[in-house]
Amino acid sequence: MTTIQIDQPIEQGSDAWFLMRLGKISGSRIADLLSEGRGGKESLLKKKYRNELIRERLTGKRIPTYKTALMNRGIELEPLARSAYEHKFKTMVDQIAFVDHPLISMTGASPDGL
Repeated sequence: MTTIQIDQPIEQGSDAWFLMRLGKISGSRIADLLSEGRGGKESLLKKKYRNELIRERLTGKRIPTYKTALMNRGIELEPLARSAYEHKFKTMVDQIAFVDHPLISMTGASPDGL
């Protein structure tokens, strides 16, 4: 397991953020593991993701992923959405890079804010 020194907040999408998630099942990909193939067989999506996780864990190197135009739009609009939420509910949203699941090892999620 790789350990990183945290001197400042970690931004989602940064190298440090990818290192925190390396080889872990993430909230954004859990649907891949829950997908089912035809006739009760393992889905190709599940098999592919499982192999990615194994490769990351064995090599210590991340597998680059593709971002769709809609994903990029969401990333661009996230600060505005967070600001609108803070204004509407008169609260501050804390940004956090990654939260490890407290009971299931090698799993976690990157919330947009808490």
